[in-house]
Amino acid sequence: MVYLGGRQAFERALIENFTCQLLGKANSWQKFVDGLNLVGFNTNLTEIKADWRKKLAMAFIKYKVIEFDLSLGSPMVSMPDTANEFDKWMWNEYPRLLSSFVFLWSNHKTLIGACSSRCSQCIVVDGHQKCRRRVCRAKNVKISTEEFSSITVGCCRTPVFGSHFCDLHQNLYDENDNTSVSTTKKSYRNKKSEPKLSRKPRQHGFNATSCQTLKERTGKYIEKCSRSFGILAVVTNCKIIITYAEIFRSETIREIISLLCSTIRGEILPTKII
Repeated sequence: MVYLGGRQAFERALIENFTCQLLGKANSWQKFVDGLNLVGFNTNLTEIKADWRKKLAMAFIKYKVIEFDLSLGSPMVSMPDTANEFDKWMWNEYPRLLSSFVFLWSNHKTLIGACSSRCSQCIVVDGHQKCRRRVCRAKNVKISTEEFSSITVGCCRTPVFGSHFCDLHQNLYDENDNTSVSTTKKSYRNKKSEPKLSRKPRQHGFNATSCQTLKERTGKYIEKCSRSFGILAVVTNCKIIITYAEIFRSETIREIISLLCSTIRGEILPTKII
């Protein structure tokens, strides 16, 4: 059993079951709980309540954080039980956990053992837009690194309830910024009625001379978007994710270079990068 405070405890098999499904084919927590409810209905068990989904999700996150921290050699992991305090704790511990994650998997060839004769010969950097979440609309937040004096990355915090902005950027809230539902539906119908331009046939193989994927969005679209743009993942040729970074504006070359440089510093990485 897994008990992390409160009135609920969960079987470890539930968490491991969702972990296997997440690795094979990602589903939402709602779908996972619906499947458990169906099993309970077919076996004459009590149906699970709707709020149980959030409690299971929180238990899963806490359990996996503890499991990962212990696997790194920590003798004990102490974390708060309330959701608000856990968010603050996770915010403070995230840099340490990410650094440990990068160190472990970027050196897995020597620390764990080579997975094949071609282990970690090159790394591939690519963006994935399926992992999206609500983020603050403050898109002009900048950071500085050793390579760049200024990179505009946007705010990574979650908006407060009923607002498009987080606690730190409530001064940017503007009522005129809210777009009505009728206006949104009208613009969508207009776009749908526009005739589609004929596309050029896509080139394949060695004849392809350019990428047809749109990496950077327009400034107007970025400023109005209330969700993140996925993640940048750095993966070895043996399918090991060694680091990642969320995208809050768009997949720019500067952010890719910054992620690579922060990963390379102090780590033994392959010389080939795709």
